Order: sequence, then structure tokens, then C-alpha cells
Amino acid sequence: MPALLACGLSARDLPHKDHVWTGDVSILDGDTRSDPWVKIEAGGSHCQSDPIHNTEDPEWTLCCSFGCATSPCTVVFTVYDKDLIGDDTIGTVQLSSDQPGERWEALDGGEGELRVSITVYLPPPSPPVPSLS
Repeated sequence: MPALLACGLSARDLPHKDHVWTGDVSILDGDTRSDPWVKIEAGGSHCQSDPIHNTEDPEWTLCCSFGCATSPCTVVFTVYDKDLIGDDTIGTVQLSSDQPGERWEALDGGEGELRVSITVYLPPPSPPVPSLS
């Protein structure tokens, strides 16, 4: 079964999603920049980063390995804004595992870009089973 390493490396030019008047940010914070985090989904599994507070240009360097039962496998990267109550979706990038490499992709939400990397590899073979003779 092929495996893949999918990375959500960084983002740039993300929109301001926090607003004091909607309760998304504490008045004490005084900063309305987003608190972005990324979730990567593939092969029925997912992983996610911690949020990076008060930035529109976060760097996560989150890489996760996934087993894919089918080839090519769909990889979905979703960027969220961490809020006090619920998280806002900033945008999504959906790629196929047959599009390997590192590149910038526009988020489907209309604002911002996500730097992603996909590497497809064959996992190492299982060790031989010892004989009992």
C-alpha cells in the first residue's frame, strides 16, 4: 500500500478573522489578526497543528504520514482561525497524491495562500517471520 507524507508548511496573506464586536477575540487582547491552524486529512485519517496567535503569515511545518488504500489519494488541507467559541474556516486546498512536490496553493476561501508539500513513498517491507524449526 502506498504511503504519503503531507505537509502544511506555512501560509501568507490570510484575512483578519478576529473581531472584538462578534466576541471572537478578547477586548484585553486588542489584536484582531487571525490565530490560524492547519488540519491535514488523507486516507481516512487526519492531523492538525497548534494555532499560531495573531498572524496572517503563520509557519507550522506540520508533516504527517498517511496510508492510502487507493492511489491516487486525496489530500485536504484546511486552514482555520482559532476562536474563543468555535473556529472559523479560512480556506481549503484539495490535492491528489499524484501531484507531489512543494508549492504555494491559493486557498479556496478567496484570500491567502498555503505552502504545502506532498511526497509519495513505499513503506519499508515487513521483516520476515522467524521459522520455528
